[in-house]
Amino acid sequence: MLVLSLEKLTFTFPENGITAVDEVSLQFEPGKIHALLGENGAGKSTLARLCTGHLQPDSGLMRYNNELLTLQSAADGIRQGLVLVPQHPQLSAELTVWENLVIGLHTAKQLSASVIMPERTAAAVQEALAVYGISLPLAQKAGTLDTSQLHWAAIGEALLKKPSVFCLDEPSASFSPQEITQLYGILRRLADQGVCVIVVTHRIQEVLAFMNTVHILRNGKTVRSCPITPGITAETLLEDIFGSKAVEDAEVHTGEAYSAKPPSAEGLVLSHIAAVNGKGIRFSDFSLAAPCGSITGVVGIKKQGLELLEYVLVNTITSDRGTLTFNGQPLTHIPRKDYAYIPSKRMRNGIADRYSIAKNLYIRARALLYRYGIFSKKAVTAWQRRCSFDIPRSWNDSVLSLSGGMIQKLIFSRELDNPEPKLVICAEPYWGLDRKVQLVLLQRLRTLAANGAAVIVLTSDADAALETCDRIHVLYRGAVIRCMERSAYNRSALITAMMQATAHE
Repeated sequence: MLVLSLEKLTFTFPENGITAVDEVSLQFEPGKIHALLGENGAGKSTLARLCTGHLQPDSGLMRYNNELLTLQSAADGIRQGLVLVPQHPQLSAELTVWENLVIGLHTAKQLSASVIMPERTAAAVQEALAVYGISLPLAQKAGTLDTSQLHWAAIGEALLKKPSVFCLDEPSASFSPQEITQLYGILRRLADQGVCVIVVTHRIQEVLAFMNTVHILRNGKTVRSCPITPGITAETLLEDIFGSKAVEDAEVHTGEAYSAKPPSAEGLVLSHIAAVNGKGIRFSDFSLAAPCGSITGVVGIKKQGLELLEYVLVNTITSDRGTLTFNGQPLTHIPRKDYAYIPSKRMRNGIADRYSIAKNLYIRARALLYRYGIFSKKAVTAWQRRCSFDIPRSWNDSVLSLSGGMIQKLIFSRELDNPEPKLVICAEPYWGLDRKVQLVLLQRLRTLAANGAAVIVLTSDADAALETCDRIHVLYRGAVIRCMERSAYNRSALITAMMQATAHE
């Protein structure tokens, strides 16, 4: 019996007239992990939101266990067992983790009493999550969680709702290799119990390694729906996603275009830094150099200090000791137009969600758009002509009218172009991006390095680091334990160092 079937499902965003889902007909069976693929803006996340009641279709039908399904809200979906883990979890920062996880929970008596007893409820949540091997700091406020913990919390919240159709949007983006294996172990276990699992992702290797079927959208329409068989390759899927050899051409272009300058003695220098965050992760004597003319990578898992390093670099966390300089000047003295910052928490730290697309794009260029202290419409018009961001709607629309992929493109365009930065701080460059956009970003970072910029990439994605960086430093327990030059790259050794499975020099 089919758990969930879609018949000519269509949805158009009313604010801009863009049809994100265009007469999609698909069938999702129980007991399987289904991959939902497509380039940024293809309609994947919109379709997942339609399937779980977060959005309502303009036309078409949904059937659940062969009965007509009409969802008016996400709460309707949860009551029916259709649960979504969004790409950007939105937990309340001021509530504790366990409080976030039990909001609206009505599936277990011990977790949904009319009067909640904190200790008893937190213990029940911990016990329920332990079944899946998920461990979270339940008593902490959600605002203190790092990106990986935030995604585990969202997954845990969804699991507590006992889903029969479990949709996850880019669930592994912030995870280490070990966490990815754990995640798909949980999903396989659910599928073996008869749950229908639907994963929206750009990670094709995960599709081939862990999933049973693949459904591909292009421009809101279905172009492939089939089982994963030995004949299905990464090349086959990429061609279906983009409809051409565009990715192959981009790969060739990216490979030919890069010629980094020999690193100079200048650039970004961290010397004997001591710092600590609210979770007890600390640097006691941290030093690192990211010279101009090259791309320097720092790889590790979040709890080993990667996020702390990100926040020290952008002065969100002030170091207790040591110096941070760029080309000999204190880092805090660098004008905003001269440096780029692509945060790991894109939705929280990368956009002002109550403002327009235009205002979000102007942030780095504000100094160029004023004349004698007055906002110059002439300067803005000239700047817009040079802007590389291809906007499919009005500049005055809310930034939240953009898809997740388009928001990422906006951040990249704002930070890496017009004006060109001299320093780039880029955290998790490949998160949530399709392969074509990854290659565009890679080419841009390489061009900036070749033009003399200092580029530092912070990531928990070993493959992204290997492709992007000229040298990689491995971060473990707040210290650099290994450095690899491109000529000596070894994926297995890099992952081993990240997980600290063996001792290193």
